[in-house]
Amino acid sequence: MSANNPLQWPSFEQLGRDFYEKLSPALSELQGGETELTQKAKESLDMLQVWLDAPCVASVKLDGTNVGIDDRGLVVGRNKVCEPGQAYQKVDVWTVLQGYEDKAASMKAKFEAVSGGEEIVQLMLYGELLVNSKYDYDKAGLFKVWLCFGAVMRPAGSDEEAPSRLSAQLRGAGFNACPTDDRVLIALNENLGLMLAEHGIPTVYDGYKPDGAGSSEDWAQHDGSGNLPWFTSLRSLVVSDWARRLLVPQKGQHFAEGLVVASEGGRLFKWK
Repeated sequence: MSANNPLQWPSFEQLGRDFYEKLSPALSELQGGETELTQKAKESLDMLQVWLDAPCVASVKLDGTNVGIDDRGLVVGRNKVCEPGQAYQKVDVWTVLQGYEDKAASMKAKFEAVSGGEEIVQLMLYGELLVNSKYDYDKAGLFKVWLCFGAVMRPAGSDEEAPSRLSAQLRGAGFNACPTDDRVLIALNENLGLMLAEHGIPTVYDGYKPDGAGSSEDWAQHDGSGNLPWFTSLRSLVVSDWARRLLVPQKGQHFAEGLVVASEGGRLFKWK
C-alpha cells in the first residue's frame, strides 16, 4: 500500500459557502429582530470585508487530478505517494515530471535566501495533471500535461510559530504565503509566477485559455498588466466582464469547471 502524502495541498471551500458562513450570523440576528449585532456577527462581517477588499489572482479551475513533486523527487497525488516508476491515473507521471526535482530544489534555495534565516526542509510544487479530454483540453494540447498552481513547504523549526515566522518573511519578500498547520502555502501571485517562469515551469494561467472565453484581448482584461489574471480586489473580480465571460457565457456550454481565487494573504476559494 502506498504511503500517505507527507505534505498535502490544503483543501478549501466554495466562495459562496465561505461568504454565507460569514454573513449568516448577522442575517440570523437581524431576522430575529435584533437591532444591535453581537461581537461575533460584527467580526464575521469584518472578515468578509477583508476578503472583498483584498487583491486577488484568479485562474481557471482545471478538471484533472492534483499531483505534486518535491525537491528530492518524491511524487504525490492528493492523498498518497506515487510509487517510483508506476503510472498515476494511467499517466506516466515520472516522464511528465522529469527534471522537476531539480527545479523544486532550486526554488527551495531561492525561498530560503529571502526567509530571514528560516530553514526549509521540504518544498513541494503542486499542479493539475490533465487526465481526461473534457472541455477543450484535447484541442488545447493539455491531455497528460501538468500545470503548476502553487507550492507547499515545511519549515525546519519544530515549534508552533515556525510556519508563521516563515510566512511573514516570505510575504515581506513579495510572495503570497500563508501558514496552515505545520506548513506554509505559497499561492499564485506575480512573484511566484516570475519564479516559475524563470525555472521553465508551466502554470495554470499561462498554459491554458479556454476556447470560446473571448479573444486574447478579452482574456487580458483584468486589473494587472501581464498574463496573470490579477484584480485589485475580490469585488473587482466578481463584477468583471472577465469572470462573466468564463462563468456565464452568453451562449453555448461553459468553458471551464470554474475559477480558483487566491486572495492576498493566502486564502483560497473555489468559484463555480
